[in-house]
Amino acid sequence: HLEMTRDVANRFNHKMGDTLVPPEAKVQENVMIVPGLDGEKMSKSRGNEINLFLDDKKLRKVIMKIQTDSTPLEEPKNPDTCNLFALYKLVADEDQIEEMRANYLGGN
Repeated sequence: HLEMTRDVANRFNHKMGDTLVPPEAKVQENVMIVPGLDGEKMSKSRGNEINLFLDDKKLRKVIMKIQTDSTPLEEPKNPDTCNLFALYKLVADEDQIEEMRANYLGGN
């Protein structure tokens, strides 16, 4: 939608003079790619999307398919390589992210 809006604004400005300000993309570096169930870029065509509009039972089944490593719960884990942590960062605030990072690194 951003590209279409930019095209419309540029075409309008070309014909009518500088009237509209073409929008610029504001993409956060940490959310440029939303990971899917397998850790790759989320995509319907890959079948690794998480449909948030499913009923609770079906959504839980999809969430349980997210790939994780086999590190035991008691041992520390690397949050930078964890698919669940990557998804968590998309919805949590900075304090929650840091708390969860500490939990991963601390184990248990």
